[in-house]
Amino acid sequence: MKKNKNERLIHENYDNVYRLAESLSKTYSLPFEAFEDLQKAGYISLIEQSANFNESKGVPFWTYAYSGVRLKMLEEIRFFLDTVSISEHLNKQIGKVRKICAENSQFSVDEQIVLISNTMNISTDKATELFILSQKRKTSIDEYRSMLDSNDFIHDKKLDEKLLSDILNPEEIVIENEQKQIAEELTDKLDEILNPRHTEYIRMYYGIGCQPHTFAQIGEEFCVGTATVEKGIKAALKKLKEHLS
Repeated sequence: MKKNKNERLIHENYDNVYRLAESLSKTYSLPFEAFEDLQKAGYISLIEQSANFNESKGVPFWTYAYSGVRLKMLEEIRFFLDTVSISEHLNKQIGKVRKICAENSQFSVDEQIVLISNTMNISTDKATELFILSQKRKTSIDEYRSMLDSNDFIHDKKLDEKLLSDILNPEEIVIENEQKQIAEELTDKLDEILNPRHTEYIRMYYGIGCQPHTFAQIGEEFCVGTATVEKGIKAALKKLKEHLS
């Protein structure tokens, strides 16, 4: 019964995740592959939060999930900021935030965000967004739990109307999550099971020991097409599954 409820919540919020990814992609002028990754991150967050949602509290699911989905997307965006052209104004803002954080590293995350807000004369939610984008390391969602609970992020009801386009299927994300777990479980044995190239494909795609890469980024690294990379990853995953069975 719970599984059916979770599937319903996920299906009902396809469009919300798509519109949010589209809006953030336009704001930061991200390439299409980044837009795809934002959707992926959003759906993963949606799936995670559907498992913890309590309807008895009387809060709509998207209101509950929005902050976490947006947070996950912002964490994804920061890995693209070094590779895409961003406005001089945003670049300066991020630089100021990094300076404030460096000078006040003894304070907690929440305290640093208040300092950013006061110093730069911006809202708390904007300060939170800039703080996330300024971080170089992967941040645990637990560090922002208090932010999510305090509703600093407000649902933007003025997002553009949904484009008539295919969207990522959350069921595919569930499968990919399971595949990632398999790859991580066999991290120490990848070299024994796979050929060298497929080993690197898996490590790069799932971010094992590095930042996660898209098919296109892996293809550039090995001078092959995205279709070749995708085919190689599927073949490698099949071999890993066979090893576990």
